[in-house]
Amino acid sequence: MTRIPGMRLLPWPGADGRPLYLSDTPAEGARIVGRIADSVEVLRLGVGRALLEQSPERLNAAAGDAERLRLFAVRLVRSLAEVITVAVCRGERVTAAAADPDERQRLHMARVLLGHALHLLMDPKVPCPQADFMVGRLIESLADALRVADRLGEQLRAGGDGDGGRHGGTGGAG
Repeated sequence: MTRIPGMRLLPWPGADGRPLYLSDTPAEGARIVGRIADSVEVLRLGVGRALLEQSPERLNAAAGDAERLRLFAVRLVRSLAEVITVAVCRGERVTAAAADPDERQRLHMARVLLGHALHLLMDPKVPCPQADFMVGRLIESLADALRVADRLGEQLRAGGDGDGGRHGGTGGAG
């Protein structure tokens, strides 16, 4: 999580798929986009929490049904990727003193898991026990990434952001 001075990483990519940044200018347009970014972050974290809450029921419903398990795993992968993005965006906005190297490492490991999960889950020949194991790891990583994003949101609300509050964002309700 490396901060680019004067810029805020947005939680969606640009048209070319690369990271998209918003200038720290106090212009009204920047404040509006900053508030939209805050809302997107809150929405993505809410989807992640909802998936976690539904996990026991979904796992029970998918017991022995490889296709249902894979569909749930794909939703977990998408949500985990979005929650990691929110955590990275928030991490870039906290001051260097507030950054936690352990959280950076946990987010890195979650990204590695995403790569493995996509590879494994796209193979229809993967047996259910391996898919079950991967889904369990995805659920754990999603819960961990949500904790990181929430902690960073708390730091931003406490004034640990690097933009001095110019975008009016609070880091969302976590």
